[in-house]
Amino acid sequence: MSESTASLSSAVESNLSASVRLLRHLPDVELHSDGDATWTVSPRVGRLNVLVRPQFRASHLHERIAEILARYRQLRISCQWWLGPSSRPCDLDLHLRAHGLRCLRSLSGMACKIDKSCKTARSEGSGTWLVEDFSIFKHCSHPRFGPITTDFRKTQIDTLAKLSCVKPRRLWHFVAGIKGEPLGSATLCVQAGVAGIYDVGVLGKARGEGLGTAVVQAALRFAGKMDCRVAVVQATAQGGGLYRRLGFGETCKIKLWHYAVD
Repeated sequence: MSESTASLSSAVESNLSASVRLLRHLPDVELHSDGDATWTVSPRVGRLNVLVRPQFRASHLHERIAEILARYRQLRISCQWWLGPSSRPCDLDLHLRAHGLRCLRSLSGMACKIDKSCKTARSEGSGTWLVEDFSIFKHCSHPRFGPITTDFRKTQIDTLAKLSCVKPRRLWHFVAGIKGEPLGSATLCVQAGVAGIYDVGVLGKARGEGLGTAVVQAALRFAGKMDCRVAVVQATAQGGGLYRRLGFGETCKIKLWHYAVD
């Protein structure tokens, strides 16, 4: 791996870790930043219970995994573990399986240089805008989460609304729509000059209209105005084509593991 690719891979993981640390600003989230991993615990339905950047010592590996999982079992909540190129030991996935975790999917960690001159693509009657009032989703579906009718989805919107108010601000949520109706979404998380793109989605009825491209471009243009030079994303196989068309290239693989409490 070339030095530039290694640097971009690190940016993918660093931004993901920074986005998780933002959750400490939520009153019901317990953040652990222990040196060998960053992880969150919350009993509230819909909050993100997640562990990122594990770098465990082989001599205490099983004890450490068991210690962390015990906290989730105590509260009877499931969690996700995100493994990337910096995860240690290198065969950590084998040990996670032994502790009852299963791999849900492999994502492409992707990165691109931000082109400040990039113009947002628009179809007729469409536009993009920054969401400041999240109450709009009481009356319409969220493009990524769907109708906000369950406690889980209400918490997802609450997370975005609260983190958008953290000062200094690090998170912005954008939507693309037609005639004022939100149909596409993307969240921008800026840390250390790197722009992370998350929560990208388009309602089924609006797919194929270029709204996914438009809302990601809007987030990238905003990040460029903040002097971000690099953008990163974790893409599914389905979404990878959109990002490649926008200039993103794969730099690493990110594996998403899940632990379910019986």
